Amino acid sequence: MTRIAPRLGASVHNDRNIFSVSEVQPQAYSPEQRHQAACKFGWRVSQKIRKNRTLASAIDEYMSGFGVELPATRQLYKDQRNTIWQKDAYDDALEDAYGELARLKYALTETRGYYAEFSGEARRRLVPMAFWYSRHRLCYVWNMRKSQLVRSRYYQYLRDARDNHGRLLVTHYRPIHLMLTVPHQGGTYHGQRFYARALIRTFAELRKLPIWKQYVYAGEYGLEVKKSKKHGLHIHVHSLLLQHPQYSVNEVRDALVDAWRTLTGNNTTYSGLHYETLYRFEKKEDGTRVKRYVVPGQSSLDEYLAGVLECIKYHFKPDCLDEPGQQLGYDVALINEILTNTKNLRMYSRFGKFYKEPSLNFNQLEKAADELSDEETADEVRSTVEGVEERLIDPTTMQPARAGSYKIKIGRPDSLKYNANTGDRPLEAWYYEQANCPIHDAPPGLTLKEVIRLDVMGKLRLDAYERFYSPPPSKGK
Repeated sequence: MTRIAPRLGASVHNDRNIFSVSEVQPQAYSPEQRHQAACKFGWRVSQKIRKNRTLASAIDEYMSGFGVELPATRQLYKDQRNTIWQKDAYDDALEDAYGELARLKYALTETRGYYAEFSGEARRRLVPMAFWYSRHRLCYVWNMRKSQLVRSRYYQYLRDARDNHGRLLVTHYRPIHLMLTVPHQGGTYHGQRFYARALIRTFAELRKLPIWKQYVYAGEYGLEVKKSKKHGLHIHVHSLLLQHPQYSVNEVRDALVDAWRTLTGNNTTYSGLHYETLYRFEKKEDGTRVKRYVVPGQSSLDEYLAGVLECIKYHFKPDCLDEPGQQLGYDVALINEILTNTKNLRMYSRFGKFYKEPSLNFNQLEKAADELSDEETADEVRSTVEGVEERLIDPTTMQPARAGSYKIKIGRPDSLKYNANTGDRPLEAWYYEQANCPIHDAPPGLTLKEVIRLDVMGKLRLDAYERFYSPPPSKGK
């Protein structure tokens, strides 16, 4: 596709998704509740974007230690690629070693928001409508979004799902949290420092055993990587599974521990397997929290699902990359190691009766960032922002917004100001009118859907794109 400047998002980025406020505004909400939900949503996204930018700055700081200065924008990076990676001196060595970090940096910094601006008061009122964000697996916004999508689908599915005998899954099967790792004294497993693929293969072998099929009805899992305090990396699997109820938890745990030790050749004091009934924490009047285990047929549906969703959230927490004392609080060397070693590795999947369940198919979510076609991107825009403007609330009247009563604005959510979570305008976004204002008008006469679609396709004409969306490049870049 030909690049035409100056345009916002001048080239098509198929690693982007749209996240709209309609998903946090149930129809049953009052106008005030819908407006407050939209503002809270916008504030939450802005906090994730701030984390994205801090991580991007940490990458810049880390790379500068190797004499690599990454320019402000993706386009400048593409234009200056050979110079940046010093290919005359190092050929492809530097890019091979750190290219994934550069791609992560640009994925994290190109998020933007779409707002409705209402006038008529001393300060203009901004209401968030949608956000355009990276699909990168380490993007904080994408992880929040993916977590919501996966957890929502499981919630909808488990409310009514039945087995082949007509029994409700939530009243018959025992929900279990399984955690698996392998012995890695000295920081390696079978001679490998990064043993994620070996761990996933061994877990697949466990699931093929007759005892597993005897005890386990269905489940899902995700891979997590942390730095171990003593032994290199701590790579482990978190899994939600449904256990057949005729067996005790202790019986199943003991059998799986023996099988896991055999498969991993583990004769240490720690088996590498944790197996426990799902629970939720209940807060007591004195402020302490106590475990409440989920009991099929006795716990309420909400209690059962709360335990399930608490377990699933383990898969979507990039906070595990935090490292106090490192670059801006991040262990960038570890991040680079993870990116390099997990390329094309599927880190989330299902098994048993969940495997072929269509409503739990997340293949689209697991697609690599550059695998979405233009048509898929456009389809996502259409479906995600459907009805957003029709449900928009005018904050000056707390009534449904009239066509033409607001402007569509585009800006960086992390550059806006936000009210405190108190008063009559909690978490509402606003901005100062200034030369480098972080938000500006979309072309008039377009709907939100049209604005975003043109933006996604690289055809939205806006002035001074570089000034609004990126810090000015340093001299010589």
